[in-house]
Amino acid sequence: MKVLVLAALLSVAACNARFHADFEADTPGSPPALNPPGAPDDRIEVVDSDVAGDGIVIRVTDEPDLVASGQPFRFMSLIREPTPGASSHAWLETAPMATSTRSIFVEWEQILVGGGTGRLAFFALPDDPGTQPEVCWVFTGNDVISLECGSSAQEIEGIDTHAVHTVLMRFDRSPRRAVLQAAQAGATPPLVMIEGGDLPAPVEGQRFVAQIAHDGQADSAYRFNSFDVQERDPN
Repeated sequence: MKVLVLAALLSVAACNARFHADFEADTPGSPPALNPPGAPDDRIEVVDSDVAGDGIVIRVTDEPDLVASGQPFRFMSLIREPTPGASSHAWLETAPMATSTRSIFVEWEQILVGGGTGRLAFFALPDDPGTQPEVCWVFTGNDVISLECGSSAQEIEGIDTHAVHTVLMRFDRSPRRAVLQAAQAGATPPLVMIEGGDLPAPVEGQRFVAQIAHDGQADSAYRFNSFDVQERDPN
């Protein structure tokens, strides 16, 4: 039931959207568009080694066998080249937040291909570049997804991370709280929650950021079929 509640809240009212990308308009073999269609003023920034054999490269790939017939199947892929070198990162930056009170709902579809770990860092883009942001991490490994915020950590097991699955998150601003749930056909993983003052809480006008990276083995990949962020009342 909790999965359904989170999913329903993510699927309504486009006016609450702060970021949307499904990569369907992008060209396979190229990096994703830096201004994805959908939410106004959202953006993607890519720091890409862009050299074969020099670490991770970020590309859009077609994977029709990974998703249901008729569904979008282009993925943003962080791909580990055979010779590790300089790593790459994708930065997904939302349109500026509309309030300082509403919760932030995040949903993405992902898959690990080969060995390694995918990781996301969520934080508010600070007004002062010298300010260290408060960060929540989501790590996806071999059938385990973990949420780490400050000194607190929780794990979800029972998800086949090498098959496409959906991750749902909610960041509450008051009280500060991060809630994570993974969804996959045939799996009933628990919902996990972390509370505390060291969680991201962007104020009105700040952007909310997801930094994506992949610590992988040769020829492995961390792939995203879609990514959405909305700002809504928590109930």
